[in-house]
Parts: sequence; structure tokens; C-alpha cells
Amino acid sequence: MNAIHVAKKSFSVDYTELRWALKALDPECVIGNGALRFILVTREFIVCSDCRRMHITPNRLFSPGKFRLLKIDDRSKFIDIEKSQRECQYPDWKRVVPMCDEAAMRFTVEPHPASSHATPIAKICRALHQRNSINPVYVMDALDGMGEDEVEVFITGRDKPVVLRQPEKTAVIMPVLM
Repeated sequence: MNAIHVAKKSFSVDYTELRWALKALDPECVIGNGALRFILVTREFIVCSDCRRMHITPNRLFSPGKFRLLKIDDRSKFIDIEKSQRECQYPDWKRVVPMCDEAAMRFTVEPHPASSHATPIAKICRALHQRNSINPVYVMDALDGMGEDEVEVFITGRDKPVVLRQPEKTAVIMPVLM
């Protein structure tokens, strides 16, 4: 067993980034071959997706591979994962991230204004009005781990993904199609 224990006190940045990425993971996902139940780790990135959103963050700790989530303990601040031996092809996640240089609308928000998340979420939702609809919980999850720097928001068109990006992190939120 290749279990890895990531504790906040020993790997503060890596714990925080992994915890943020895991907000987009659904360990029960049954779509396709089941690959989305796993955490994909490349040399450069940690990628998690539940088919409705995807979080991409830098990899500074793990060797490449697919990992299975064992446990998250937010009270004690640790995450246990293990390298998966299951063979399944992870989807080509790079193709899911839209070309943001061709975005129909682009603006920045402060992820943590003095008042609350309400300001950036309201700004994003107003911008999306009549373009497409996204789950506001996914926006909050993305903003929660993005730190204090400004977040670029890219709206790539009607019924297309919305991208929230900082220099090292990217969140892709798929539209809710009605």
C-alpha cells in the first residue's frame, strides 16, 4: 500500500492546495470508466474533477500517478490518500480548459473582500445573467482556496465553461444546462 498522510502542520501549502483541489472530486462518481473518482497527479499539476467542475493546482509534493482519497479530517487538518493500482484512462483534462484568450467576457474579482464572498459571487452571477448558469456553490468552493490575489474570470460563451484563474490555480466550472 502506498498511503500518504498530508498534515497541515508539516506541509502547510501542499495541504491547503490539495484540500482545495479535492473540493472538485466525487469519490462516488460513476461516469465513464470511473477515472474521475481519482486524483490525477502529473509532474506539474494535481487535477480533480467530478465532471461538473475541475480544480487544477501545482504539484510540489507527489510523484505522478492516480491516487485514491482515503480520508479528509478538516478538524485535525490532515488528508490520507493512496496510490491507485487500478488501470483506467483519466480524461484529457487539458482539452476541457477553454482557450481564455478568446473569452467573450473577462474581468477580475477579489476572492476575499472584507465583507464576504457575496461580492465576487454576485459580480460573477450578474455577468453570467442571460449567458449561462453555473452552480454558485462551485464558485464559492473555487474562491475559497484561491488566496488573497485577484482572480481572473473568463466567460467563454453561452453554455460554455466558466474559468476562474490565478497564476498557479485554475478552476473550470461547467454550465448548468436547462
